[in-house]
Amino acid sequence: MLRPKTPVDSFRHALNGLLLSFKTQRHLRIHFVVAVLVLGAGFVYRLNRAELLLLVGAISFVILAELLNTALETVVDLVTTDYHPLARVAKDVAAGAVLVAAVNAALFGLVWSNSGSASASRPRWRTESRPSRWVSSCCSSCS
Repeated sequence: MLRPKTPVDSFRHALNGLLLSFKTQRHLRIHFVVAVLVLGAGFVYRLNRAELLLLVGAISFVILAELLNTALETVVDLVTTDYHPLARVAKDVAAGAVLVAAVNAALFGLVWSNSGSASASRPRWRTESRPSRWVSSCCSSCS
């Protein structure tokens, strides 16, 4: 068995696993696209730090579940090439874990968006009608 010799080797193996999963797993790519869109919306709607951290946590939970599902399915495929009912159960349970994570993330977004958060109703492109503090102080001193 090959073992990483340095921490850099460990990091490189982990990155290779992530990239391989991204290249070969369609659902993982979908999760990444949705994550980018949701995070972009979070910035547009000016989520505060706590809200962004919760959002990143929910997204990470889904991606982690998808990666573990991929690893388990790969091991099952390695162990048996024939159909086996227990292999089917293992794959179905792993896919169920991804579903639970994704539904959790969607429910989090749904509950948060209906919570009446002040930052949720104020997109970034809407600006306040009052001038900034710098403009106010500059103009009052010039008068």
